[in-house]
Amino acid sequence: MKRKADFLKKAKEASNDISRILRITKFQDELARQVYGAFMFGVLNALAYEMGKSPTDVQGMMIELSIHELGYETNQAVEFCQYVINCTDRENNPTTYAIIHRGMEGYYQLKEKKEAELITNYEDIIKALKDVQTR
Repeated sequence: MKRKADFLKKAKEASNDISRILRITKFQDELARQVYGAFMFGVLNALAYEMGKSPTDVQGMMIELSIHELGYETNQAVEFCQYVINCTDRENNPTTYAIIHRGMEGYYQLKEKKEAELITNYEDIIKALKDVQTR
């Protein structure tokens, strides 16, 4: 049980640190919320891998994050979590797949205290998506 509590604690710390570094205080729109959620799913997966946690541990933490940090209702959180899980297969959504992997990279940038690289990593995602939207 202590290992599960450790994962929960470290996941919350990572989420708090990343939202502080990226200066995330609120989401301008649904796209921004989903991008951050997919990015954080990647962060949680990297942390889980490092700690030897199971996919169900990640799923539970992602649902909690979706409710408490992304502001989704419980049913929306479950659906969003299933969506990002499905996107771990590149075929389902190559863009979300890439964002998840950028989140995994972001976890290691956070761990290595490479805040400037973490910010650039995330901002590059947002810029690329905005460029696509304006075409």
